[in-house]
Formats: sequence, C-alpha cells, structure tokens
Amino acid sequence: MRISIIGAGALGKTYGGLLSLLNHDVHYLMRSEYVQTKTTGYFNLHFIEQQKIIKIENPQVYQSATDLPPSDLVIISLKTTENKNIAALLTSCLSTQSIIVILQNGIGNEEWISKFTGNCPIITGVSTTGAYREESSTVMIPFLGELRLAPFAKQYKSDCEKVAELFQQSTMIPVRIYDNYKEIRWLKLLWNVPFASLSVIYSKDTQTIASNQPYATIANSLIDEVRDIAKSEGVEISKEYVAKMLEMTKKVKNYFPSMYQDYVQGKPIEKEYIIDNVLAIARSHDVRTPMLNLIASHLERND
Repeated sequence: MRISIIGAGALGKTYGGLLSLLNHDVHYLMRSEYVQTKTTGYFNLHFIEQQKIIKIENPQVYQSATDLPPSDLVIISLKTTENKNIAALLTSCLSTQSIIVILQNGIGNEEWISKFTGNCPIITGVSTTGAYREESSTVMIPFLGELRLAPFAKQYKSDCEKVAELFQQSTMIPVRIYDNYKEIRWLKLLWNVPFASLSVIYSKDTQTIASNQPYATIANSLIDEVRDIAKSEGVEISKEYVAKMLEMTKKVKNYFPSMYQDYVQGKPIEKEYIIDNVLAIARSHDVRTPMLNLIASHLERND
C-alpha cells in the first residue's frame, strides 16, 4: 500500500516507520528535519519501555507537498496550527481512491478538513502514545498506547476496519475501533486540556501535575468541566476511566506534552483546537467552564 504522511513529526514518524517495516510504500512530508534526514538517510524510533531502538533506513522524504505521490492512505499528523494550509498540502497525494486518517489532537478537525477532501472516506485517529523528538534523527517514545480509530461518518465503517487491519499488522500498535468519532476526541481532550495547558502555564511535567498540589486540584477541575462538555455532546465519560487515566499519568516520569514542546521552542501552540473549540462547544450548550475560561486567558497571554 502507498501511504503519505502529512506532517512527519514524532507521531508521523512513529506510525510511518512501523508501517514501512511491513514493506508498505511510505512517503513522509517533512519541513525542518528534511535536510538532515535526507543527508543521513535514516531516523530512529527509541521505545523506552521496551528498551528497543528501531532504525528506519532510507525513508522517502519530501520538503514540498506537491512532490508527494497519489496515495491509497493519507495520514494527516501535522499540528493543527497548520490546518489552515491543508488544501495545498493535499494537492498531490490525494486521489479519488484515497482513505484519509486524521491523526491530530483537539476537536473540529474532521469538520474543517472534510471541506477539502471531496468524497474520500475520513477516519478519525487518536493516539495515546507519548512521543517527542529528542533530536532530528531520533523519536523518543516513553510509552506506547493504543491507536483509537472511528469513522467520521457511518458509511466509512468498512474503511475504518480496513485501516485498523493495516495498523494491526504491526504487533507493536494496539488498535481499538469506536463507533462514535466524537467519543475518541473527547477521551483524548480529557487528558490534553488539563495536562497540555498546565504544562505550558506552570512549566511542569505531567507526572508532577497529576500528583502534586496545587496542580492536581486544578487538573481535576478541568477534567470535570471537560466531562460536562462531552456529556452535552452525547459522550459519557465514567469516573472509572478518569481514575485509570490519572493513574497512568502518575507513572510516566519527565513527560512534557507536545504543546509544551512547541511553546518552549517558540512555535505556535495548538490552542485553537484543544482549548478554543472546546470552549465554543461549551458555550453552544450553555455549559459553565470557569476554570477553562481562566486557563484560556492565561494561554492567550503566553501564546
């Protein structure tokens, strides 16, 4: 299968690299790391828990989206801050037969991107894997979580199953299919909203935020508000799920979310899709969000 990765950052390299090991024809759109990857001819995936380093040799990398070939599968894993350019980025790799997987944080992604994809099936993808770039040649993966997939529309269910089977070919990628794409978006936002935003505001890792005061109290208030907003959208998130999520977060040491990584590097942060769109949904359902309003104002000053 020919696969194009739009946004070959940490997650794009991780999934693209694992799929390339299965002899799929993977093409990566890179920007800042293009020159070095092209020069060295490889990148590494460092799975910390498994104590394993996988070298992805001779990746097919491109600096311009117009050089990408028409593909059977297009994985959009670029930061949502670049979604304004999505039409141009899909010009060459998208064909009438393409299946699109939107592997991004936040909410409102599918509604926006679908404006530029014609009749191509769209699959929502949410990763619970932690990954970041230590240097341009190495992706550090502290924990390998499940990949959650759901069809954006009911008629895409068989396409979603096909994509799930593709990822399941790699024994390293646990995959779970959901019926409701909004469910997997809200489950991830339950983590992203508190831990991404508070890591930027307080410059603290996620373990500290989940375990220590006053951060833990603030995080729990944000979680409660996100649960209320999700419920207004028809998505019920149990207290048991919240407890399990917090326990897992407390176990991972020295992890900083991608929003923090972008912030310290002086890049735009994904505030629109992770915070602003969530607040807009809350307002549309008259859900009170005093803590999220406060967090949003802090991020506005930091942005």
